[in-house]
Amino acid sequence: MKKSYNYLEKEHLSKFRNELNKAETVSDVRELTLRIVRELLLKVKEDIERDLLEDIKFTPDDPQGHLKLGDKLTELLREEIETSDLMSVINTFVEAAVKRYRHFEKSDEKYKEDRRM
Repeated sequence: MKKSYNYLEKEHLSKFRNELNKAETVSDVRELTLRIVRELLLKVKEDIERDLLEDIKFTPDDPQGHLKLGDKLTELLREEIETSDLMSVINTFVEAAVKRYRHFEKSDEKYKEDRRM
């Protein structure tokens, strides 16, 4: 039987979207996205070391995927990734963030400057 983390999506998605709507720069979007992904992963596996959580990258411009987990973190979470809907749940948050990121990318030079950081 496949494990489900759908409850995490239900618990956090509304608040996340509200915070995304308040984001003012692409940096805000990036920080918010990384924070929620870290929170979700810690709810799944509480004993993840902090340095492994720092090895998560939000890559909205990468056509291969908008979120990259470090190799060690991926290995640590391999069973969850393979036997649950964890990545699908996380991708719901990441895709919402990518949409907000694109909004900034299209709009103002201020945001384009911020994106280079």
